Amino acid sequence: MNTDNKIKIDTCLEYLIKSDAPPEFVVEMIKKLYDHDKIDYTHEDVIESVYSAFELYKKGTHDGRLNLQAEVMEFVTSVTPMGQNVTTSLLDCYNALNLKTKNEKTACRMAIKRIVQMGILEPCGNRSGVYRKVDKKVDLIDFLNAKGEMLDLKWPFGIEKLCGIMPKNIVVVTGSPDTGKTAFLLDFIRRNMMRYPVNYFSSEMGALELKSRLEKFPQLPLQGWNFKPMERSSNFADVIQPNEINVIDFLEIHQDFYMIGQWIKDIFDKLDKGIAVIAIQKNTGKGVDIARGGVGSLEKPRLYISLSNNPHVLKIVKAKNWVNDMINPNGLSIRYKIVGGCQFKKEKDAMGVEYDWEKETEGETPQKFMGRGV
Repeated sequence: MNTDNKIKIDTCLEYLIKSDAPPEFVVEMIKKLYDHDKIDYTHEDVIESVYSAFELYKKGTHDGRLNLQAEVMEFVTSVTPMGQNVTTSLLDCYNALNLKTKNEKTACRMAIKRIVQMGILEPCGNRSGVYRKVDKKVDLIDFLNAKGEMLDLKWPFGIEKLCGIMPKNIVVVTGSPDTGKTAFLLDFIRRNMMRYPVNYFSSEMGALELKSRLEKFPQLPLQGWNFKPMERSSNFADVIQPNEINVIDFLEIHQDFYMIGQWIKDIFDKLDKGIAVIAIQKNTGKGVDIARGGVGSLEKPRLYISLSNNPHVLKIVKAKNWVNDMINPNGLSIRYKIVGGCQFKKEKDAMGVEYDWEKETEGETPQKFMGRGV
């Protein structure tokens, strides 16, 4: 039902009630209006709507609330913001409009039901009485006038020769404890801080601990570090710098694991020409490559890196922007060691030969990756 038809029918209903028309007559008139406008309805819907309105708007009973439908509409459209994770409920509406009686609440529920039918609200999954505003606004992608190119970033082990990062990209680095997540992020900062502004958000290190970590890097004095370190443990989307590199160490998740995808999307939405590199803890266990929160953490990132221990293995779980169309980085891994608490080095085999990129094939041991030119 479109808005014009809804206003017309509500206006007729109001006038019929105010003129003391019999309820049976009002029901038939409203059904005729529905039929004229080719609106789907059931007889029970009309009965409940009309009789609820009569009880609520009956002359001398609830005088002054003849426009409850309009009040509810104003509440849900002006008070309730749009957004996937922003909701309102029947209880919110009852409280905001001071609806206390059974009849008032029944009329409110019918008003919400009609607003849902109009496509302005939609129910939130299985959460009874909870709704979100439908957001139909979209931003056109102007690909004809798009400018820019992959960022000139440097990574340990030359990952940039395999995977490209573009403006507004998300990178996730996940690992279990003692796999070197923080060392990996600091090494990434060291390699890029002279060419891009870098913001580093730490959720677990104070000034003294960060100083001790930075002092481990050889031939780089503390004064040589050119980045902006800050303490932050939550709501990272609020502090993202849209046109700079944002390194988050790390995105803590202890409950509501299903929200991880939304938190990453909130960060993505704040980016413009910049990027975010997000560290997330993962569960321990052989073969576990995905962060806590599961597949939701895989949706937005264009590059997803997993760090494991026993032995230390870096794996490219997901790479969307291939540098070479003939070389698929997805599933490539490399064995590493951390020297001095900060330097990522290739591990060596029993013959003293450094491991190179490998790719596991089903039912077989890892095969040496043949694209050694990367």
